[in-house]
Amino acid sequence: MPFSTLNYPITTDDEGLAKKFPGDFIAEGIDQTRGWFYTLNVIATALKNDTPYKNLIVNGLVLAEDGEKMSKRK
Repeated sequence: MPFSTLNYPITTDDEGLAKKFPGDFIAEGIDQTRGWFYTLNVIATALKNDTPYKNLIVNGLVLAEDGEKMSKRK
């Protein structure tokens, strides 16, 4: 997003990327901040000197009754 969505630079050229970059918004959980968001910003800054999205929506975490984070593996 938007690089991976378009398979850039393998099957999409700079002109094709310009139509989708930056993305309108990205939504992800707060636990993805250090990994996904950081990597996305580094790649976009290195390749385009810009942020990869116009708007960012961060979801909170759902906690169980005992206060532990809910996850698929549990």
